Amino acid sequence: MSGVLLVVGLLVAVFVGFNIGGSSTGVAFGPAVGAKTISKVGAAALMSVFALAGGWTLGREVVGTLGGDLVGTEFTLVVSIVILFFIGFALFLSNVAGVPASTSMTAVGAIAGLGLAEGTLRWGAIGEIVSWWLVAPIVAFWVSGVIGRYFYPRLVEWFEITRSEGSLLALDRSGTLPRIHLGEHTTPRELVGTLAVVGIGCYMAFAAGASNVANAVAPLVGNDSLTMNQGILLGAGAIGLGAFTIARRTMDTVGNDLTELPLLAAIVVAVVTSTVVSLLSAIGIPASFVVIATMSIVGLGWGRATRTTTVSDAVTGEETPQVTVDASPTTRAGSRCRQSARRNPRRRARTTSSNRGRPPASSSSRTSSPRLRPSPPSSSSGSRRSGERVRISEPLCPCRGDGTVMSDIENLKGFYDRYPEEFAAWREVIDTVETTAAEFGFREINTPAVERRALYEIKSGEELMDQTYSFEDKGGRPVTLTPEQTPTRARLVQQRKDLKTPIKWFDTSKRWRYENVQKGRDREFFQTDIDVFGIESVEADAEVIAVAATIYERLGVADRVDFLINDRTLLDALLDAEGIDDTEAAMSVVDDKEKLSREEFLTELRNEGIAHESAERIDELTSIRGPITEEVDRLRELAPGDEDAQAAVERMADLADALEAYGVAEVCKLDLSIVRGLAYYTGLVFEAFDSEGELRALFGGGRYDDLVGLFGGQEVPAVGFAFGYSTTRELLKKEGEWPAEELSTDVYVAAVSGDVREEALGFAGDLRAAGLVVETDLADRGLGSQFATPTASTPTTS
Repeated sequence: MSGVLLVVGLLVAVFVGFNIGGSSTGVAFGPAVGAKTISKVGAAALMSVFALAGGWTLGREVVGTLGGDLVGTEFTLVVSIVILFFIGFALFLSNVAGVPASTSMTAVGAIAGLGLAEGTLRWGAIGEIVSWWLVAPIVAFWVSGVIGRYFYPRLVEWFEITRSEGSLLALDRSGTLPRIHLGEHTTPRELVGTLAVVGIGCYMAFAAGASNVANAVAPLVGNDSLTMNQGILLGAGAIGLGAFTIARRTMDTVGNDLTELPLLAAIVVAVVTSTVVSLLSAIGIPASFVVIATMSIVGLGWGRATRTTTVSDAVTGEETPQVTVDASPTTRAGSRCRQSARRNPRRRARTTSSNRGRPPASSSSRTSSPRLRPSPPSSSSGSRRSGERVRISEPLCPCRGDGTVMSDIENLKGFYDRYPEEFAAWREVIDTVETTAAEFGFREINTPAVERRALYEIKSGEELMDQTYSFEDKGGRPVTLTPEQTPTRARLVQQRKDLKTPIKWFDTSKRWRYENVQKGRDREFFQTDIDVFGIESVEADAEVIAVAATIYERLGVADRVDFLINDRTLLDALLDAEGIDDTEAAMSVVDDKEKLSREEFLTELRNEGIAHESAERIDELTSIRGPITEEVDRLRELAPGDEDAQAAVERMADLADALEAYGVAEVCKLDLSIVRGLAYYTGLVFEAFDSEGELRALFGGGRYDDLVGLFGGQEVPAVGFAFGYSTTRELLKKEGEWPAEELSTDVYVAAVSGDVREEALGFAGDLRAAGLVVETDLADRGLGSQFATPTASTPTTS
């Protein structure tokens, strides 16, 4: 009987450690995974190693505390199993409810409850632990608060990490022994920053092992069922198991969804929390990661919300901090600017003749250019050349009227600034897309950025609705920032009864979705929609696919893109032939197939009530992928005698012929796993991917014949696609086809003196009328200064 109990105790201990690994790995390495500095597998491996190191060193003290110092009661096997089961069950409930739970507090509470019930609780030990539980979060709050208030802006400057293209490191095999060196575009700063982020994750993993290994095995070590070393190895192994399995989703959540903390803020919180936890573990105190980390986040936010000053100014008293516990500092902007001028009197007045005409900051700069004002006449201005004007330069006030420091306000995650030289490349790509659409006869439209929320609730599906930026306007109306264009176009068509078919429209604008931010996926993004309304034939289907293929040909990557095509009507008929009643549920699983392993895919199908043999058959069908002209004959053999299925097959055959006529069939493949998640697609669906499969979908579209009719009136067939720029940019950069991010000027007109300035401006106007990009001097500089100082652009002619 004791052997069975021991096995049960070990299994429960593994269950506890498994849950700890699942949650702690996300906390430790989520920021690093979200920043793309390490893979999930690499994070799990590091978590396993460093959790073991933490448990093997500092964790022994915590095991001793929980295993024998809290209560005088002997831990029998039964008692140990009950305690561990309580801890594991509490963690399980917290994971189900999505509420963070402290394993250390749960473990201490369970053991203390046992001692209290039997009258053997050691009050001195529990009092010491509770005292540290009260002190540690306060310490974390104030340490983080001081960092946020006095050091955070400087840390941003020191540790800003800019990711370059390509791999971080490369392996040189040219010599006798392979040598590791920096990647082609990797900077030393990027390497150091990346190693720092991963290293801090390892530090957190060490602290997690030191504090949490004991929670899984302390009762078993306390009753001598396991030795100290055996217990630590078991607990660390279970944590590693959780790191390699359930922690994958936790890392996604922490890295992308759970918090809007910038990477640097996450690093600060990680260092402070890990240090406090490690120090407590060294003296045998079980520490709560959740509570300490939460107070660290609050402290950092409070420090950043108050008006930032420097340590030297605070010590010398030259600036009196206006401290407030809320996020609305009472400092007046004007007062701050005057104080800034007093601290740096030399910044109040200086000549800027050598700085005039300097180009604005590059896209990587966050600083503001000086604001220039004419100086009053003064006899003490010193000697200067005739005609030179003295100007006073003041820094732009970085404050709002309420005292908020503008330099502390960062971009929202997934939203980006694009300076002129960068956006010039974007504009070139957008122009290629729009010009191609126009050449096919599509006409440009423009639509609102905000729509009534009900427009998307009609048929867009729950997944999209969960990602929208929705709110109530001042009139109390539920509205949504446009997440996609198709419902808007359906509304436009239905509102105009006088439109003649075919209706061929395109539109380029920004869209907004609250998605996981990752490579090629942002929360604010450009998109071009290209649609045909009023035509049911496959010629319309083929034309929109041909437009997309032509775009990629002009962008120089046609041979790197595969167009994957399916028909939902055909797939629905094939599923129905397998005896599947709920085909929509099955197709929902098929839509996620590329994200799942084969076993996970089959399991998800069985969870929808589909028999094992049918699930195997669905897996076989949805694995069909090949050139569309070759796979049509195979479809004829697979399709049942159902009239709808046969019609879908013949339509696919006609589409293949039409694509041949457009000359794009060679890049089109039939793929029965393409479903498209949006609920309004009725037949044809297609997506484009890079041929090497390294990126997410470049774009997607299909036929939505029923959507327009939902807005009342007649049914209007429709087909179209949305061209995504974010992922396409990644592909073009990878293939060396992204346009140069630079500005150019055709002609620069220089005035040799003030006397001919009007003639120079007139000449510049004539050149612009001829279609040239022309710049002139706006700073009233001498001729030598105009040629000595670069302009905001690079003139090709002067």
